[in-house]
Amino acid sequence: MKVLPNKLLILLLFSSFTTLATESNSSKISTNIPRQNYPYSKLHQVSTDIPSYEKEGFTIYTDLTELKKIDRRKVKTQSSPEVLDAVGRIIVSHTDDKTENTCSGSLITTTPGQSSRVINSAGHCFGETKTGALFDIKSIKWLTTTKSGKKVEKLLKLEAYNLKQDAAILSFDEKIPFSEIKPILIENEVTMSPSDMIFYNKQSVIISAGYSSDDYKGQDGAVLTYDDGISNKDFTDGLGTYGDYFSMNTVVFSGASGGALLMLTDLSEEDIVNPYNQFYLVGTTLSISGKGNKAFGFSDKSTIGSSHTIYRSYTTTDAQIVDKLNN
Repeated sequence: MKVLPNKLLILLLFSSFTTLATESNSSKISTNIPRQNYPYSKLHQVSTDIPSYEKEGFTIYTDLTELKKIDRRKVKTQSSPEVLDAVGRIIVSHTDDKTENTCSGSLITTTPGQSSRVINSAGHCFGETKTGALFDIKSIKWLTTTKSGKKVEKLLKLEAYNLKQDAAILSFDEKIPFSEIKPILIENEVTMSPSDMIFYNKQSVIISAGYSSDDYKGQDGAVLTYDDGISNKDFTDGLGTYGDYFSMNTVVFSGASGGALLMLTDLSEEDIVNPYNQFYLVGTTLSISGKGNKAFGFSDKSTIGSSHTIYRSYTTTDAQIVDKLNN
């Protein structure tokens, strides 16, 4: 398996290193990216009087005017597509009681109409992709709010992970009823590449969703933001030996790692039945930008974003593990 070159990636983990409990309102924000792996990604406290910062092929812009003009994201509301209920916020608390990082994760299944207790996310939310070592984790929570306004909070268990592939599968104790949240489908009957799926039907609905930690739409990661204006024209390229990674022109920020690229499409010509009109998982949000692409940062924290997002293909998610956990 070919791993993406580190110099092309900025992972979208969002972490906060709190001070003593009595001073917990004053928190230091960091992307928590290992320096030896991403030496250029230390973007703390970029001064507002510096319009940009150059390092290792990246230009980090502190003026977000350009990005805002092309940012199609919306904030999830009760009128948003119900599939977004399946995309939750993940909070990872570390054993030192000082470190906490947030990501995103999606409720998934391989069987139409089946309730689920399985969450798909990015591996780097739980460990270091270079060394393969897990973080010292105290607890992992998954939170979402349904269209009806019901708040759902689940304590997660890390079931399987591949940090080199940047993949993670988690679970919680009891399934969420299908009538409450429709899981996102992983298609495993007829395996298509992400590009084949994206270009299969021009009428498909494509959505990218996650808990980006920008402050002008994402409210520092407190709300789900999504882009439902994506078309197949936004597909840029396949990466890796088997196209296990690919990129799309859509805006995300730190905190969106583990989020989802979703598609609602008709695969009946492939004899694939989707009686409950569920969305398919196309990819898992991993990182932003790449050489030659712009990245944007804030002056008061190291939240970074870009209009060029890299995903891990749904074909890399182990459907057998998902089935075992849901059956």
